[in-house]
Amino acid sequence: MRLVKPSLSREVWDEYAAGRLLGRSTGRIISAEDRRGYLMGLACFDIRHTLGHERELVVEELVALGLFPAQIRSVTDGLLEECERIRDAERCDGLRLEIARPVSGAWNEAVGWLLRGQHGLLANGGGVVGHA
Repeated sequence: MRLVKPSLSREVWDEYAAGRLLGRSTGRIISAEDRRGYLMGLACFDIRHTLGHERELVVEELVALGLFPAQIRSVTDGLLEECERIRDAERCDGLRLEIARPVSGAWNEAVGWLLRGQHGLLANGGGVVGHA
């Protein structure tokens, strides 16, 4: 998480994650691991109601790690596919991805890939991506 929020303290992250993992929050966290069990990415999401009373799965944070842009794209793809599966299972009407301001070259590459529409997601200028 410190890739997208460099000033985030360990204590704040622990409290945030515990709330989601222990059921003290409606939000959840999913992770992506490689074949050896190493953590490669996280997505934090919540289900919200829109003004039109629709249910929307909102991905608030998405972090994908890798040595090469192709690895980052693969992890991002896996996390988004799982979010789409959860959206369908939870009977949500939409999927929205809130993108933090990029802080690294690799993250810029992954965000650029998302914004170019290579995953069936649409973006607006406010850093929010909605499902096409």
